Amino acid sequence: MSIQSIDRAFDIIELVSHNSQGINLSDMAAALSLPISTVYRITADLVKKGYVDKNTALNTYKIGSKFLELTSPFLVNLELKTEAHPFLMELSAQVGFPVFLAVMMDHEVSYLDKVDSTERPGEYSIIGQKRSLFTTSLGKALLFNHSDDNILKIIEEKGMVHYTLYSITEPRNFLDDLGKCRDRGWSSDNQEDRLDFRCVGVPISGHADNIVAAISCSWDKSFFGTIKPEDMAAKVRICADKISEHLVNQSN
Repeated sequence: MSIQSIDRAFDIIELVSHNSQGINLSDMAAALSLPISTVYRITADLVKKGYVDKNTALNTYKIGSKFLELTSPFLVNLELKTEAHPFLMELSAQVGFPVFLAVMMDHEVSYLDKVDSTERPGEYSIIGQKRSLFTTSLGKALLFNHSDDNILKIIEEKGMVHYTLYSITEPRNFLDDLGKCRDRGWSSDNQEDRLDFRCVGVPISGHADNIVAAISCSWDKSFFGTIKPEDMAAKVRICADKISEHLVNQSN
């Protein structure tokens, strides 16, 4: 498909999406100032791929179910962020450090939300960014319910990034570390993703204990001597449990 055809396909999709009752080929062609044969050819491709639905009885077209499939993950994550945000605010105010919310997308950590402490504002916005599953406490927490075999397949697909001298780059060493994290119920990033930063994470569960997201809290090296990871993890875990309970209650 040429660039021109792609542009026209998007024009057709936008036009169809604004006509909830359906629109026929003649009206589309007139609205877009295109030959009806061109509109027919592109629309037929869109119907075939599910982006446009055709009412054969009326010969009209409406937006297709494929868009629901594509936007569902976005809408779910948007709802998750909205529901979790007040709990993140509470946790950040309690601990005095930035807290994060993330999900797994394409076998990577995808950040949905970040709440900075008013005492220690964050250096940068991380929302929308992606990081490795294998160097972050969030990533490790998101992998808690995955089998070792599945994790090894993800490692083969994505590789293990050497961000700092503390990054774990041997698969078996990572599995050993993850096992310890699972056993204690929280994960740690000991300068593995960013030098001079530590982080602890805890998964968020939905129905049937399925892990849907994770939250974390990080602090810099000036607090290494005063903050015990297990103490911070206990606070993060309480917050994660509250979010999990809230999400389950909301869906009942």
